[in-house]
Amino acid sequence: MSLELNSGLVVAGAYAVKIRRTLFAQLRDRVRENKEFSREVARASAELNRVLYHVIVEELKSEKGDAVRVRVRYDLEGGRINWRYDTLRVELFKRAPGESVSEAVKRVIETKLAEVKALYATAEAVEEAEEALAKAPETPQVAPLVQAVDLTNVLASAVPIGETLEGGLVFQLKDSKGNNVGIADLEKRGEASIAEAVVLLSPRDTYRLYVKLLKDVHTYSENPEELVEELKQAPIVKIDPEEAKNILKSKMELLI
Repeated sequence: MSLELNSGLVVAGAYAVKIRRTLFAQLRDRVRENKEFSREVARASAELNRVLYHVIVEELKSEKGDAVRVRVRYDLEGGRINWRYDTLRVELFKRAPGESVSEAVKRVIETKLAEVKALYATAEAVEEAEEALAKAPETPQVAPLVQAVDLTNVLASAVPIGETLEGGLVFQLKDSKGNNVGIADLEKRGEASIAEAVVLLSPRDTYRLYVKLLKDVHTYSENPEELVEELKQAPIVKIDPEEAKNILKSKMELLI
C-alpha cells in the first residue's frame, strides 16, 4: 500500500515533531491494532527526519524562523515503512533578516510615502485606492507573541484523559468553574519533556502554549496541579480559531 505524508507548512525548528505526529496520525489504526508497530513508526519518522536534517539544516542552511513544507510517498510492506525518496519534495520559505526588513521600511518611506499620502488625501479617493489594493496578492499573517494574557483564573486544573500513540499524555484543561477551556499534550523528546497546549478563552479568542517541562511527562498524572502552574508561566501565542481547531483535532486523533 502506498501513501503520502504531507507536513503542511511548519516552522523549520519544528519540522521533526510535525513529521512524527503526521505519520502517527496517518497510521493510528495500525498502531491501535498492534502496539509494536509504533516502534516502526518511530523508526521510520526518525529515518526521514535525519534525511531532512541534512537537507534543511546542512544544505539549505535554514534557521528556526524559516518555514518548510515536506511531501513524500511511502510504502507499507510486511509491517515495514519504506520511504520513496525519489518522491521527496521540500519547500523552504526563508525569513527576512531584521535589518533587511528595516531597510525595506526605510526605502518605502523615502520613495512611496508621498504617493500613498496623495492616494488617501481625501475621502473620495479612498474607495478607488482600496480597490487597487484589494487586487494585490495577499501576504500571510504571522501571529505575534502575546505577553499580556492572564491565565491565572483561566487555567485552574488539568485532568488526564488518555495516552497518545507516541507514549505521551493528554490533559483536559479546566477553568475555576470547571468548564473545559483547552487541551494539553505532553510528550518526551530525547531527554526533555515538552508540553503543547491550546486554550480557548472564547470561540474567537484562541491561544497556543509551548513549554519545556521541569519534570518527566508521567509525573504530572499524579500531580496535575504542577502542570497547570508551569503552563501559566509558558509563552503564549494568539492563533486563528481554525488553526486551534485543527491542533485540537490532531491531538485527539493521537489518543489510544
